[in-house]
Formats: sequence, C-alpha cells, structure tokens
Amino acid sequence: DEWEGALHILRHPTVDETPKLLSLRARVLIQRGDQAAAKKDMFSALRRAADAQHSNDIRLEVADIAVELGDLLTAAGGCQ
Repeated sequence: DEWEGALHILRHPTVDETPKLLSLRARVLIQRGDQAAAKKDMFSALRRAADAQHSNDIRLEVADIAVELGDLLTAAGGCQ
C-alpha cells in the first residue's frame, strides 16, 4: 500500500538525524497503526528540534502528532 512505500523510503538512516523527516515518519507510522514506533520518532524529533533550522515549526508538528497519539502532556510541552 502507499503507506508501506512511504515508510520504506523513510527508513533511510538520514531520517534518524532529521527532525522534520522523523515527524513525517511518525505520521506514517500512525497511519499504519504503529503508535509505539510513532511515539519513539516523535520524541526523537523533539530532542533534535532545538538544534534544527525552523525549530518552532518542528515543535508545532510534534505537538500535533502528540495530540493524535493522545499524549496531551507532550503536546503542551512540544509547543514551548
């Protein structure tokens, strides 16, 4: 399916170092029903956001993902 193809591309090692791509992979994982892996990528993106260009955009993206995952505590913290 289309999500599997996207996930295949997003498993490239470069993704693990890029917060925007980690958040995109988290969204794909949510669509595939893998909330545990999505949460892992969400937290990885959040940790890397401080050093990233456009860090506020990444924090907002992480907050949105956290809401999708039902993690309101992280959602509130991700926006700070």
